[in-house]
Amino acid sequence: MELRHLRYFVAVAEELHFTRAAERLNMAQPPLSQQIRQLESELGVQLFQRTKRQVELTAAGKNFLKNVYKILIDLDKTCDSAQRAQKGEIGNIVVGFTGTATYDILPKLLQPYRSEFPFVDISVLQLSTTDQIQSLLNGEINIGILCAPIKNSQLNFEVIHQEPFIIAMPRNHPLASKSGPIEVQEFSKELFIMIPRNSGQIYYDTIINICHNAGFSPNITQEVHELHTSISLVAAGMGVALVPDSIQNLRVRGITYRQLKNSVSTLKTALAWRNDETSPLVHTFIALAKKSIKKLA
Repeated sequence: MELRHLRYFVAVAEELHFTRAAERLNMAQPPLSQQIRQLESELGVQLFQRTKRQVELTAAGKNFLKNVYKILIDLDKTCDSAQRAQKGEIGNIVVGFTGTATYDILPKLLQPYRSEFPFVDISVLQLSTTDQIQSLLNGEINIGILCAPIKNSQLNFEVIHQEPFIIAMPRNHPLASKSGPIEVQEFSKELFIMIPRNSGQIYYDTIINICHNAGFSPNITQEVHELHTSISLVAAGMGVALVPDSIQNLRVRGITYRQLKNSVSTLKTALAWRNDETSPLVHTFIALAKKSIKKLA
C-alpha cells in the first residue's frame, strides 16, 4: 500500500463518484478504479458498494476513511514539523551567558527570539566565559554569550556589543555630589569590591588595567561572584566598584553611578558557537541576535 492509494481512496469516498474523483485527482477514471480495486484486494475488504447509479461506502469503508483521515493529518503534521525543524523553528537550544550580560544583552536577545520562534524550547545557563568555552566544546551548550576577546580555533566568535565601565559608589560618598565624569585615580585610596578572577578572567583583567592605567592598584577588600551582590555591598558602604554601564538597569537604592573620564576600556560581549555547528536552530538564533542588538542598541 502506498500513500497515493490513501489519497485516491479519500477522493472517491468524498465524491462518491469515480469520474468526479478522477477529475479532482487530474487522472483518468479507469486507472483510478483499478487503483481502488488493488487497495481493496490488499486490504481484503470491500470499501465501496458500486452500482450503475451510485457509489456508496461500505461499513468497512466508513471505518477505513475515519482512520485514513487521522493518518493524513498526522502525516501533514510530521511533514510540517520536519520543514520547521530544517528552518530552525522548532527544537531545543541551550544558551550560556555571563553575569555581565544579564542586565542588557540577554533580555534584548531572548525576548525577540521567543516572540519569533515560540515553538523552540530555550534553556539558559549562567556560566563564566571559561566554563562556556568548555561547555561549547563538550556540546553541553549550543551558543555562548561571553566576554571577549577569546581565541579558540574550534569556535566562532562575533562581538555584538561594547559598553564602557562606570564607577558605582555609595550615595553618601564625598564624590557622589560631583557632576560629570570622574577620574579613576580619585578612587585610588578606596576599597574595591570585585568579581574574582576565576569567575571572569577577561572582566577582572580589564578592571585591573583601568586602575593600572590610572597609576594605582585597586585595594580589593571584598570578592563576590555576582554583580548584583557587588552593587548591594556598595550600597551598604563596603566600598566602590567598577562595573559595566548596563548595571544601571538594576535599580538599587543608595547607589550613585558616574561615568569615567578618559577611560577607553570597554566590556566586549560576543556570541560564540562551534565551527562545525550545523543546527539551523543555532544559526537562526545568531542571525536574529545580530539584528536584535543592532536594532535595540
